[in-house]
Amino acid sequence: MTGICCGNCLRSLPRSRPAGVRGPDVAWCFSCQACADLVVASTELVDLPGSADAGIEIQRCLRCRRMRACAPGWTTRCHLCLDKRSDPVHYRRGQVLLDRRSKPAQRRSFDEFRAGLSYTSGLLRDAAAFLNERAVVKESQYFERDGWTVQALDLCGMPWNAGRQRARSHGTWGHHQECGTLQLLKPRERILECVTCPPPPGSRSARARHDDPYLLYLVRHRGLLKFGVGDDRRVRAHLNGGATVVKVLKASFFDVCRAELDLKRYHRAAGHLVVSPSGAPVTFGTGTEVVPATVTVNLKGALQCPNEDVTDRFRQHRHHA
Repeated sequence: MTGICCGNCLRSLPRSRPAGVRGPDVAWCFSCQACADLVVASTELVDLPGSADAGIEIQRCLRCRRMRACAPGWTTRCHLCLDKRSDPVHYRRGQVLLDRRSKPAQRRSFDEFRAGLSYTSGLLRDAAAFLNERAVVKESQYFERDGWTVQALDLCGMPWNAGRQRARSHGTWGHHQECGTLQLLKPRERILECVTCPPPPGSRSARARHDDPYLLYLVRHRGLLKFGVGDDRRVRAHLNGGATVVKVLKASFFDVCRAELDLKRYHRAAGHLVVSPSGAPVTFGTGTEVVPATVTVNLKGALQCPNEDVTDRFRQHRHHA
């Protein structure tokens, strides 16, 4: 069995947790008790507005004053700063910065960084901390959006290898400047919507479309049935591909999407879902909502809310040659 070691001092650790030898995991890494004890005294809990309601803790380093997000009950440490127990392997890469200090801009940035520390711990360690800061700043840029202030993030581990090593994270958190709400930020969302403020005009998010009319449909092609959700264009796309309409119900976006999810769960558990064979309309996809025509698909039973049957709207549809 492969051995484990402390993420900070790199000393070997037992997989069991004997008292006084192995401490709680710190910042997603194994930790010895001595390093874990040192970390506890290196940060302070910040009472950031909204953090309690959001279920997140924000820890601030007492040395560099940078903040890091952490789930309640977990143990974390500063993203940047090393300590007296840190193995030299963690800060040797700081030598790269020192070797290039002839660059005026880089020298000024490093000197300004050191001047902001509550205390210095040697050129090599401080150079490594400076490079760690660059890694954290680069990561935070993926979350910057107009109208939002990034407050704290969490990179897996202690980014002493110049950036994120694994995807684990307690997330990146920021305040909506208009209302002050603290919420989890997502890098792939081009426009972030506040969970408290009304959706902006033109929003296509599920929350904004909650009450919009939407369709839950069932169409047939040869020996297959396809259920799903969409608008008129989605249903007609199936019909243009050679399918015929069975039933189409109109209700709110929220209710229709919930019904489709319930149908997927039911037919998946029953083993009804099939892979779309060659010759099926391309709109049927890979088969996540396709069942044999012998299976009963109960749209009304899944919807269970006020709805309108609009099947006749599509009865006279003729697909294009």
